[in-house]
Amino acid sequence: MAKKANINATFDEVKDKYTKQRLDLMSDEQQELAEKIQTWYQDAYTEKDQRGIFDKMETADQYWEGEQSPPESDYDPASNTNVVNSTIEGQVAYLVEQNIDVEAKPRGPSDLPFRDKAVNLMRWCKDQNRLRRKVDVHERRRKKFGVGVLRVLFNPDVLDGLGLPQIEPVNPAYVFPDPVVSDIYRIQEGRFLIETINRSIESAKELFGEELADAITPGYSPMQYEDMFDEFDGWPGGEVAQDHYLHMLVWTHAWVPDDEAAQEQMVEEMEANPVTDDDVEAEDSGSAADAGVDGQSSSYAAPKSGKPMKKIIRLIEMSACGVILRDTLADDVVICENDNRYPYFFTPDMYREGTVWAKSTAELLIPVQDRINDLDDQIIYNARMTGNPQRVVDVNSGIDPDKLTNEGGLVIPSNYEGGIKWMEPPDMPTYVSQIRDKAINYDRVVVSRWSDQMNGVKQTGVDTATESLGLQQAGTQNITHDKMLLEETLAEVFEYALVLMMENYTTEEIFRITESSGADSFMAMNPNQLLNIPKLMPATSSFQQGFAQQFPAAENVPEWMPHPDGLTQKIALDIKVTVGAGLPSNKAFVFQMIDKAYASKAITPQEYRKLLRDYAGLPIEEQPPQPPMQQTMPGMMPQGAPGAAPAMQNPMVQGLAAGGAPMAPGGGA
Repeated sequence: MAKKANINATFDEVKDKYTKQRLDLMSDEQQELAEKIQTWYQDAYTEKDQRGIFDKMETADQYWEGEQSPPESDYDPASNTNVVNSTIEGQVAYLVEQNIDVEAKPRGPSDLPFRDKAVNLMRWCKDQNRLRRKVDVHERRRKKFGVGVLRVLFNPDVLDGLGLPQIEPVNPAYVFPDPVVSDIYRIQEGRFLIETINRSIESAKELFGEELADAITPGYSPMQYEDMFDEFDGWPGGEVAQDHYLHMLVWTHAWVPDDEAAQEQMVEEMEANPVTDDDVEAEDSGSAADAGVDGQSSSYAAPKSGKPMKKIIRLIEMSACGVILRDTLADDVVICENDNRYPYFFTPDMYREGTVWAKSTAELLIPVQDRINDLDDQIIYNARMTGNPQRVVDVNSGIDPDKLTNEGGLVIPSNYEGGIKWMEPPDMPTYVSQIRDKAINYDRVVVSRWSDQMNGVKQTGVDTATESLGLQQAGTQNITHDKMLLEETLAEVFEYALVLMMENYTTEEIFRITESSGADSFMAMNPNQLLNIPKLMPATSSFQQGFAQQFPAAENVPEWMPHPDGLTQKIALDIKVTVGAGLPSNKAFVFQMIDKAYASKAITPQEYRKLLRDYAGLPIEEQPPQPPMQQTMPGMMPQGAPGAAPAMQNPMVQGLAAGGAPMAPGGGA
């Protein structure tokens, strides 16, 4: 278990030059904040370490790599039939190959006219993020470590300065939620969330200035930190270079005055308590000391409950040694004004009670992997004993035991025949190979719910179509379950990304829209306007009557009308992400499905050709080529035309004479 460092020692005035520089740069409030953050980090790290999460993640990664049992000697076979890697990569491949689409339903009538623009904006964001490779990393970590984490932050520097909400997979080993939270779906209720990143001090100089960077203690960590994935092995001598530090992204909340709410509250109080002539006379007779700022009236004081406050997200960037490099609250920087969630979104593999750290597929497969490897070792040991059995040499035979080897054609001088006797090793028990086959063909499938058939290999012991279909259905259900959880997480991701785009794109921009057919079109819009769309209310009878008089040709009167006070609202959508939208990407399966649909006359020939071209990749035109027209002699009518003579049958082909009678044997009429 990791040991806590002495926090007070970090700010001890007699410490090294880095501590003195920190003390000179930071105020007392900043030092208290840094100490509080270190305590948060230590608590979260300790809780994670005591649950054995770091050990489980490291073990899962070693088994996935195939490095869990290196040979202990030259004689050690170190068997490694890596079922962990094959199972995880098979499941990840099925999830990554699926098409991803974003849809949305309006929560109210006000949102409906703007729904399509918002959906197109989120689809554009999805395309710009190259989401497939990020889902690949996210799903692999979910299967290996039990949890996948996605982070969404707006990067104003990408896309030639346009900016983009960047969706990035984050390693769960370096994410530390509040240990008070014991449910992965309630991460947002925590006091804080910390992500640690290993960075160079040179990068800190570029981002935060040389003065702050020089105060960072290289290589310091509040905990007994070890690189889980051998991040520092590349340094000369295997030692950590003195140019790195542990960078912390510390997310928490803060309460700040809500000016808009205060203004609305003041207006409501003014409407509820209008100013009378007596109030004006009383105010005029008052002294100048009763006047407010700039001589304005102070009749309407703050409400008794106090000034309205709002909860915002706060980001503090800090080195592990306690140098606060950035504080969005102190700098008056808004990360996301209309959404105070932590920008981290968790997806569990298998939900585990009482903790945010879920159970992983790798964790289930490791015992099966160990059993298979142990049985393989026994089989290999037995094979070696059979090929190189022990021998008994008679001491009177004159045979030198040191010269007795397994070399082919070796001549062995002996005083008499029978001076050496080969010991016959016992046969390998049949139950060993049977248990091994059971472990790899049955136990592995039961534990992982993933059969060889899902990878295109015939399942051993499956002889009937019913058994095959049952295994296929079990694997499909597993993938469907994983897809559903991923869809829920991606829906939250794009909901947050939409808010970031609405807040950061404040002018009209042009966005590309990719149609389902693959054709591109473009949409010009100002996403910031989605924060203030007209609020609709049920149409009154007078509004409907006025509409009918203005548009007498209209068949129906509107059901909704704009709010008479011109109120606006932020667009509200129920976002749904579909993983597996459209046809599957397996072209053999797609061709078979399209062909069956055409054979059952579910689609027209034109639709059949279009689907084969778009989804199966066949180089064919959507419209079939027209057959060439038959040329006719002048004065002759085409065959089949009204009034034309019936076509003459070829006697040599049809077996008929020129007059149409059957030919006699020998070819005569």
